[in-house]
Amino acid sequence: MSIWTHIASCVYLETDIRSNNIEIIMRNLLEKAPQITGSEGNANVFVNVLSGSNIFLGADCSHCPFGHTKKNLPKGGFKCMAPEEYECEEGEYQTSVAITIVGDLRDRTKEKTKKEYNAFIKWLKNRFVDIRVKACEIKEF
Repeated sequence: MSIWTHIASCVYLETDIRSNNIEIIMRNLLEKAPQITGSEGNANVFVNVLSGSNIFLGADCSHCPFGHTKKNLPKGGFKCMAPEEYECEEGEYQTSVAITIVGDLRDRTKEKTKKEYNAFIKWLKNRFVDIRVKACEIKEF
C-alpha cells in the first residue's frame, strides 16, 4: 500500500522584476528551483501575477533604447543621448506574484515533503527581495 502526502501552499513574493513578462520570467527561474517530489510526479508550481501595478517609473531608462547612455548629474536629474524631441517612456509594473504549490505525492512522507518544501522556500529567499506571506499545509494519508 502506498503512502500519499498532499501539499497546498501559497507564497506571496516580492520579486523586484520590472517587466511586463514577469510570469514567463518567473516560470523560467522556477525551473531551476528544488522540486517537491513524488514517485508518480512532482508537485505543481503555478505563478500568479497580482493584478494592477505596484511600481510607476516616470522615465523608464532600463527599457529605453538610450538608457545605456544615461549619466546622473551632480545636482540631481540626468542626461542621456536621446534626441531633444524624444519623449521618455513611462513604466508601470507589477513586481509581486503569488506562487501556488499543489501536489498529491505518492510514496513520500510528510517529513520528506516538508524538507523539500523548506529547500524550495530557502531557494526563493536567496533570490528574491521579500517573501511577504507564506502558508502551507502538508497532510499524510
